Amino acid sequence: MAESFDLLMDVSPKKLAWNFLVHVVRLWKTPCRYNPKEINSIEMVLQDSQGGRIQASVPKALVRRWNDNIDEFKMYKMSNFIVVDKREKTKTSMNRWTLNFSHRTVVLLVENPTFPLQAFRLTQISELLNADRINDSQLIDIMGEVVGKEDPKELITSKGKETKRLAILVEDLDNYRIGCVLFGDMVDQILPYLDDGRVEPLIVVLQFFRPSRWNEKTSVQSHFDISKLRINSDLEEVRDFRDREGPLWIAGTIVAINSGKDDWFYKSCRKCPKKVETPIGNRYECGKCGHTHGSASLRFKVEVMAYDGTGSITLLLWDRETVQLCGRQAEQIKDEEELYAEGYPAALESLLERKLLFKVNVKSSNIKLYDQDTGCSNSVDLSATMVDINNLSDSQYSVVTLVLYTL
Repeated sequence: MAESFDLLMDVSPKKLAWNFLVHVVRLWKTPCRYNPKEINSIEMVLQDSQGGRIQASVPKALVRRWNDNIDEFKMYKMSNFIVVDKREKTKTSMNRWTLNFSHRTVVLLVENPTFPLQAFRLTQISELLNADRINDSQLIDIMGEVVGKEDPKELITSKGKETKRLAILVEDLDNYRIGCVLFGDMVDQILPYLDDGRVEPLIVVLQFFRPSRWNEKTSVQSHFDISKLRINSDLEEVRDFRDREGPLWIAGTIVAINSGKDDWFYKSCRKCPKKVETPIGNRYECGKCGHTHGSASLRFKVEVMAYDGTGSITLLLWDRETVQLCGRQAEQIKDEEELYAEGYPAALESLLERKLLFKVNVKSSNIKLYDQDTGCSNSVDLSATMVDINNLSDSQYSVVTLVLYTL
């Protein structure tokens, strides 16, 4: 006879002999108030086959017994708990009750899970932005690509603890963006991935983050103990996100340069790629990072046409890719003012007839009419993302990431 299990949403204080089959979707350790190196309790969020969730707690007296014996994302049979109402201000589930471990609690690892792990309950960014009211006591999950960041800052918490703060901007597949504030160790965790030289999209899962609305601006922020930042994780949800945003591989030859005398470059901030307009007084001020400088930087924005033997496609080569191909900076070429007969600089002639393998990360934000980071118009056909790469039409793709390999 098959073993029967209780459901987490049926929990009540009326009995102790509960028997559950659950996944551990999150586990964290809370430090002692007066000695941060000592564990005060082990907390975890459990989820059953019906999707019900509850928080479970290992008290300090039992920490030594259970420390490092339970792991996230694994399935366990768990039985014999004390059910309490902790009235937590910060909620990890919709369940009123908490399961307290006791000396009678039994935990057995299930080697072959009988139902799939669904670790995240992802909240749509649009849903959060459009909500009439934000419940900042209920922690949520968000997934998206990191498309912007600020410089990290040192701060001291209200409890006198020195820590770090970093604000990033996260965008989902529907182009909705939300600010996210990371604290503490998460700042050090993500900084290596924010290098300007990276070419792959940076996909993050913000697990159990606190939503917030201040001065009509909605954002999320990490909780020092409960939140977890998962970066480019090999998870089904992340793989699905990547599959829906690209990339395309295109082997082709650059057969034409469509840029003219003044549209092969743009004026940008000297600190980030954001386009800058007319200077204020005698200084340019960046609307993205706030940096000011007496002069703007020039960056490449070269429109080319590539041909693969079956058809052609228009691509925008940005600064990094163009420098890689021609070996020179836009400002160097601009100073020379040696124009080819077609109107663009003669130095760009080296792009023609180059046989290359283009890796184009295609997502909805790459194919909209206006690029918010560079401030440049793209004018592209949305339907172009659905065509087979062997039958590319005359649609223009503006790309954020383009890796080039000489064939």
